[in-house]
Amino acid sequence: MERIAPGWKALGVGGAAVTVLAQTKPEEAISNIAAWAKLIGWEHMPSFLMTPRIDLIATVLGLGVLVLSLVMWRRQVVHVHHKELTSQSHVTISVGTVVHRAPQRDKTLHDGLFYASEGVWPVPAGGLALPSNYELYADILDELHQLARDGDITVWARPQRWQNSGIHEHIPCDQWSIGAVDLLDTFMEDCPMKRRENGHRIFVRLMISSAEFERQWPHD
Repeated sequence: MERIAPGWKALGVGGAAVTVLAQTKPEEAISNIAAWAKLIGWEHMPSFLMTPRIDLIATVLGLGVLVLSLVMWRRQVVHVHHKELTSQSHVTISVGTVVHRAPQRDKTLHDGLFYASEGVWPVPAGGLALPSNYELYADILDELHQLARDGDITVWARPQRWQNSGIHEHIPCDQWSIGAVDLLDTFMEDCPMKRRENGHRIFVRLMISSAEFERQWPHD
């Protein structure tokens, strides 16, 4: 766990101390910075320290430093916590003797469907190999829709509105209730996911994790 720098904690303590000193005189509960200066042996102090107004100024400054240190300390805590969560997102998860790793996007949807129906990955990868059993291929595509909607399998794609950005993102589960992938579209290079109601494209260039497909549709 990353340590949080103690600087802001020390600054906060200093701000609180200044505020208290500005509000408390050594011999009575009345604010007086000058009294504290004399107590520590500062006899020839500047004249401005002798005015009552300096207590108010010290109080405001002390509270300001205290609030600033609390805000910065809180921001650093949130930053450290975020880094820890990010570093843990790719950690291997072990359950008993079964080890699962975070899914990695590495195959096109077509390649995944071809593997699930044929038992082998198409060569070359990313090609448009034709399955020997279209009915089985279609059934697996239907099954994929439900698995993706349930969050049991991951599908990535580029949003249609910025399809040329080169950035893939995880398709949210709820999108599978309003969108679908047509069987013939899986043989297209940009393999789109379309709205069920009007056929408008939502996502393009769908991709999957080969490890997830091999676990879901194992072949000997």
